[in-house]
Amino acid sequence: MDWVLAKISHGDLIEYVGIEVQSIDITGNYRDNWYAYKNLTPSDMLIPRSEHGMNWANVHKRLIPQLIRKGLIYSRSNLVASGLYFVLLDIVCRKFEEIIGADIPLVDTRAPDALTVHTYSLSSPVEHGQQRHLIFERELRFELEEFSGRFIAGANLPSGENLDNAVRRVLGLI
Repeated sequence: MDWVLAKISHGDLIEYVGIEVQSIDITGNYRDNWYAYKNLTPSDMLIPRSEHGMNWANVHKRLIPQLIRKGLIYSRSNLVASGLYFVLLDIVCRKFEEIIGADIPLVDTRAPDALTVHTYSLSSPVEHGQQRHLIFERELRFELEEFSGRFIAGANLPSGENLDNAVRRVLGLI
């Protein structure tokens, strides 16, 4: 878990909540690019081009199953009353919604079996040397079981006919 917020009273753990924080994963290698910036000198201004890109596939291949697993573990704890919290870029959350569906029923109350999602975006670009700010976008809370079921069932899966036609196209039969 990235963060754990704990309520402690007189040396006893009363309650805690786990917080997972995620930005977008990348593909490829940026190591040479990073070291070039790290070791930059005035006489050597050559920075190799990084060949990394956004890894949207990891949103559903790794992150969603990880959230389901961690959420299930948290839901079984006697000390977790508010479930699991997940903080991520709004654009990444929208990729989640492509997989699970944007119409997932929301719940109002915190519960051990709830997943609470906080999304953010970056402020507009700023001048060199300045730092962009995080902008809160949305809070979503839904039952972990609903989230899990939608991931397994695939809220936005193509039809079997679409699959059949794709295979026909690859085989040159269409």
